[in-house]
Amino acid sequence: MDNEGTTLSIKSGSGGSYNLSSNNHTSIQTESTVVDHDVPIFDIEPVQLQFNLDHSLTQLCVQNNIMFLVLGTFVFRIDLDNPSQVTKCPLPKVQTSNSTGIARVTNSWLDPSGSHLIIQLNYINYYYLHKTYINFKLLPRFKNLNIEEIAFPIDSSHAVDTTGDFLVGTKEGQIYLALLKYHEPATQENKRDDKYLKLIYKYQNSSDFSLLSGLTFTNNNSQINAIINNELYIWDCFDTSYAELSKVFKSSNPKIVSLSSTAKAGKSFVTNGQQYVYITPDSNEIHTNDNEILLSQAEKLTFASGNGSISKDSHSLILSPHHLICLSNSHEKLIVFNKLSLSNASSPPIELNLKQYCNPGERVVGITADYKKNTYWLFTNNSIYELIIQHESISVWYNYFKMGKFEEALKFIEENSDESSNASNHYKKDLVLIKQGYDCLQRGGLGIDYGILDTSVDSEEGTLAAQDELVDLQVKGVKILARSSEPFEKVCLMLLNLHHHLKVDPTSSQAVTSADSSPLSIVSQKLLVEYLLEKYKISRDIDRNKIRITILSSWIIEILLRMIYKLESDINNKLGPLSIIDNGPSKKSSTSKRKKEAILDALNSQFQDFLLSNYKHLERNTIYQIMNDLHCPEKLIFYAELIEDYEYILNYYVDINDFANAVKTLMKIYTSSNENRKEIIYRVSTVLLMNSPKQTIEAWLRFNDDIDYERFLPAILTYSKNNGKIPLVENYGIQFLSKLIYDKGVRKVQINNHYLSLLITYPDNDIETGKKQSTKQIIKFLNFLNQESRSSKKNQMFTSHFILRLCLTYKQFQPAILILINEMNLFDVALTLALDNNLTDLGEFVLRTYDEHLVSGEIGNEVGNKHFSEEEYEKEEDINLIGKIKLEEETYSARKKLWLMFSRYLINMVCEGKTPDLYFDGIDMEEDENDNMEPTDSKAAHDGPNGDTVTSITTDLVQSMTREGKEDSSLVNSIDSHELNRVLKYILNLSNTSHSSGVLGLKDLLPLFPESIMINNFKDEIVKSLNQYNNKINQLSLEMKESLKISNNLKQQIKNSNKVSEKAKIYSIIEPGESCQLCQTLLINKNFVYFPNCHHGHHKDCLLRSYLKSKGNYRFKKLFQNFKRDPSAVNKQELDDILTKECVLCNDGNIILIDNGLVDPERDHAEMQEWNL
Repeated sequence: MDNEGTTLSIKSGSGGSYNLSSNNHTSIQTESTVVDHDVPIFDIEPVQLQFNLDHSLTQLCVQNNIMFLVLGTFVFRIDLDNPSQVTKCPLPKVQTSNSTGIARVTNSWLDPSGSHLIIQLNYINYYYLHKTYINFKLLPRFKNLNIEEIAFPIDSSHAVDTTGDFLVGTKEGQIYLALLKYHEPATQENKRDDKYLKLIYKYQNSSDFSLLSGLTFTNNNSQINAIINNELYIWDCFDTSYAELSKVFKSSNPKIVSLSSTAKAGKSFVTNGQQYVYITPDSNEIHTNDNEILLSQAEKLTFASGNGSISKDSHSLILSPHHLICLSNSHEKLIVFNKLSLSNASSPPIELNLKQYCNPGERVVGITADYKKNTYWLFTNNSIYELIIQHESISVWYNYFKMGKFEEALKFIEENSDESSNASNHYKKDLVLIKQGYDCLQRGGLGIDYGILDTSVDSEEGTLAAQDELVDLQVKGVKILARSSEPFEKVCLMLLNLHHHLKVDPTSSQAVTSADSSPLSIVSQKLLVEYLLEKYKISRDIDRNKIRITILSSWIIEILLRMIYKLESDINNKLGPLSIIDNGPSKKSSTSKRKKEAILDALNSQFQDFLLSNYKHLERNTIYQIMNDLHCPEKLIFYAELIEDYEYILNYYVDINDFANAVKTLMKIYTSSNENRKEIIYRVSTVLLMNSPKQTIEAWLRFNDDIDYERFLPAILTYSKNNGKIPLVENYGIQFLSKLIYDKGVRKVQINNHYLSLLITYPDNDIETGKKQSTKQIIKFLNFLNQESRSSKKNQMFTSHFILRLCLTYKQFQPAILILINEMNLFDVALTLALDNNLTDLGEFVLRTYDEHLVSGEIGNEVGNKHFSEEEYEKEEDINLIGKIKLEEETYSARKKLWLMFSRYLINMVCEGKTPDLYFDGIDMEEDENDNMEPTDSKAAHDGPNGDTVTSITTDLVQSMTREGKEDSSLVNSIDSHELNRVLKYILNLSNTSHSSGVLGLKDLLPLFPESIMINNFKDEIVKSLNQYNNKINQLSLEMKESLKISNNLKQQIKNSNKVSEKAKIYSIIEPGESCQLCQTLLINKNFVYFPNCHHGHHKDCLLRSYLKSKGNYRFKKLFQNFKRDPSAVNKQELDDILTKECVLCNDGNIILIDNGLVDPERDHAEMQEWNL
């Protein structure tokens, strides 16, 4: 598509138009304003030398700031970095046919490092001067060569003492490969410096005029260029080593390009090591590889006067980065050509009249350049001048701008930017950007509907690729405009008006279209998005304008979502607008759909990337509103997750009744850094539990202990209220509280209260067992709490009065009895409750529990000053123990009261003709024959005073009692004597099992029977009871005799211990390894004293030192001093008595040690010195 010379105009709805060239008048004014002062400055300044040249300067070489001045008889070497040091080197004398004298220097070459200088004398002899030499050295291998050019590689990595491999070209077209090596003059003067000179190429054609005009390395030493007989020879190489260059010239043929078939070969050749320029004589045709000259498309040099020419002498042409500088044919002018405007007649070269700069009488010899340091020099026969170029590239940007090379123009504007020219450079850059942006739009075909989505199946892939390239070019254009100062509203309106550019035939019956999904509309919206994105980046990263960021980001989001929404609708709709317009085969429709899907994927990816990289800068409420209005739930959730607004996500899922995802979001809220995360969890607890109970309680249980579980109780109550008809095992609220208590170990009164209240009031019944299923869990929990409170000694873990009232209200008697027993210790009330509701088993449970509490010490654990252990309670207690000890217990009357209450209840039930439910678990109701049998052991102990057994006596007593009652037997006919006898046995056996033995006897139960009951009905029970009493009496008699014997033995031992003769029999055991209590060393190593009462042992000498150091004991100290002076004057036994009287550690005298300091000044003197500050 050729868009050159065309102007695209987009009509707007308001009647105005936006033209791609509408900024031309502004551009022209801006160009003229900006470019007026943007001209490089060329000046020539003389160089002051410390010596006189005497009008004899013939050659000047400068490289790497090393300057060589070739005069008639000497060569001066000057280091420009240190110009005060000048080296004067004499020229060699050459033997001629007539005489020996100084030869004329006809040419010279200096390598890029400035270390190696080669001169040509009389066109025949060649000499070499190293930077350390004072005198030249002959190069015999070079003799008689007619050298025209020497090509040194640029920045070659060779040693300092060699030139490296370089090329030598002769006029005859021969090319040599050579290398020079430095030798120490003092020791290696006779060695040759030209290591080798090898012919590697020879021009085969013959000619009468000179052949080789130029030779150089280019393209970073990867290419060799030679101009021979107006033909360009090109060799490609990898490096400049000897092996590579030899191989290249030997095995490969050069690429030959004809330059001119009519021009005569000449010397107008220059190279800087990268680019070369060759100008043919007379015709001034230019041949080069310089990119800027090639861009200018100039074929020959054009002079201001129209008929000028350049000098054909050597050293008459040099290159600068952006200019070609040459001497005129007369050497009176210095002509400066702009490389980029060589073909532009409106931009003539700059001509400098050298007479204005040079001294009178001087002749300009030539110009040269130091391409490494970018310095330029002009020299006459008597002076040296430096060509100063200021702001060389200041106008280069404009040349590129006019040529349409906008990237290069921007590059040069950046290179020439400084603080003083910031404002000017800003206008330049803006001018280039605007021009470049509209140029890209025009070349991309802005506004042309080339059917990006409506391409036929038979179209080639190349067409699609070309269309994509055009769209990319438009995208590039709008991005460039976004970086310019082009009015924002102008560009936006231009792109928005493209929506109306699609033309549909209104007369067609199938003229159904949608501007939002048309190819042109998609492209225009894409361009608008790209433009806004670029503007957004500038506002975000550079301007940091929050208002702009909010507006631009919201607009970008809205456009992308509208495009995505429309494309999704068209793809899902089989009869979409484009398919109706196409009216083609199904293959074409499917192809269009696939293209739409590809665009949709790209838009989704772009939308996602934008959110990922910019979500922190977006205004959330605005974005939420846009996404809600456009019905984009997935995008909405994605954005909310990015900004971690889980509260919004949770509310959204709740609103749409997606409670599974709501519960998942709950965990994200809990792990987020939101300060109100807990309040959010509490707030939605009810709605989540009501709609997704299982997942909700699983999430709650995964929370840590920092959650206040009491805040969930209202939700659990609401859930239980609305789900009262479901089975208890399916109630997730109660399950949660159960796991909270048993698994997580939560111990809070309110949670316990609610758990119990829910279980107590739960209406579900277990039909199989006849008991409430909830009762089992209540009892389990109450027992669990009771065990917890006993082990950890915690206070009450639930409100007992409240739970008790609930139990009584809902007739949960077993839990109520547990509360009365364990929490309130109201055993009488518990027993009354059980008996009032005919719960005999619970009554028995109350009695047993009361006895267990007595054994564990929870009730009345003291009797006088004596403590009774569990083993003592487990023994069957005899009559004397009951009479002498139990009556002293504070709880005995209460126990007996409980047992009598229980017994009266059972007896009254039988008397009323009812059959009580008796549980004989652990109670033997069979007759114990052993209790009625006579004892066989210890006959004397069982026989009475008259020789009769106790059993016979009790039997006779019972028989006499029963005979008296036979006459009244008719009065109890109405009472079931068998059932009454069964109850009596149950009570007696129950009271004599476990910890309840001795609480009730038959004598306690008889008053409870009606007066009409005959005693003969209880014959067996009376006999058994009396036999038990007799056995206890016999057992106590034996124990008393044993105790008396033990008492007598103890008294005898006490008497014996007071006798002196028996003291030796008293001994103490010293354990192995026992140490002295004073020095802590082994006790038995020395003589020691052992005190049996306290079991302390001391070495005798340690004991002596202890007594001597202690305060008091003056009697002992005096006796010991006298003993030391005269052992015979002191009674040693008296000293021993003092030592063995009492233990030094346990005696009362140690009380005076309380006044002693913790630190002994004498003993701890060294340690006290260490603590001194």
